[in-house]
Amino acid sequence: MQAPAARSRKLAQAPFNDSDADFVLETSDKVTFRLLSHIMSRASPIFHDMLGVPHPSAADASPSDYVDGKPVVRVTEDSKIMDAFLRCCYPVPHSTLGIEQLVAVYTAGDKYAVEAVKRHVVNELSRYIPQTEHSLRAYLLACHFGLRDEMERAAKQTLEMRKDDLLHIWYPELDLIQASFFTRLLNFRQRCVDNFGGLFTPLHRLLRDIEDGKGRPPLWESYYYQTTPECSCAVSIGHMDGGEPLSDDEQDDENDDDGKYWVKKWYLQYMKEMEEAVHQDNMPI
Repeated sequence: MQAPAARSRKLAQAPFNDSDADFVLETSDKVTFRLLSHIMSRASPIFHDMLGVPHPSAADASPSDYVDGKPVVRVTEDSKIMDAFLRCCYPVPHSTLGIEQLVAVYTAGDKYAVEAVKRHVVNELSRYIPQTEHSLRAYLLACHFGLRDEMERAAKQTLEMRKDDLLHIWYPELDLIQASFFTRLLNFRQRCVDNFGGLFTPLHRLLRDIEDGKGRPPLWESYYYQTTPECSCAVSIGHMDGGEPLSDDEQDDENDDDGKYWVKKWYLQYMKEMEEAVHQDNMPI
């Protein structure tokens, strides 16, 4: 009669059901992978050491310690994680990983010292970074793995997220990082908002002398709203005394540093509205 432990086991799919395998790996969910020790020993120094330990003979061992006359090596990972792990060890195509699998597979790669597994996880992480819906989780994973470049890329991608979403979404990876990493992300987003919002401030480096690089102080904002010239061009030059805008020919001859830029009233209003919009809490940057 077959032992109860053996009946509960399930055989993994190809290529891990090789009848020529010389040992069996059993996962936490009772799936058995029939493997070749020479491949696993070369892929992982940890497996090299484990497989080097002599097993008791089948006659002396418990029935659950052998499957079809082959010794069983038990691991704490489940079958999905080990399948992804083993595909990085064997000369077969690597598996596509869900973002929720990355931590466990990376941890297995680190545990068994298989750099190919860790590289595969990093490659899979890079696939998720440009996807806005996964950008926050990708940032948390990059922090956990200590991947600076990926952290920066993911942080930039989170700029597409609304602040409310950022603050109210929970991922298990939040428990894996220090709070300072999340604080750094929030500070980065605020700096981006401030810098981006500054581009829409009508009186902030918007109007400057592009020929000699000297900034010319603009007219007072209130003065713009009261007396902005009704010129047809978007930008023209006037004088501090509120004189009429200069013609194009006069602008070419204008060398007085006291000259001022005039801006259409509607344009200033547009810039003010944009500045306010980018600082709204419920908006992206």
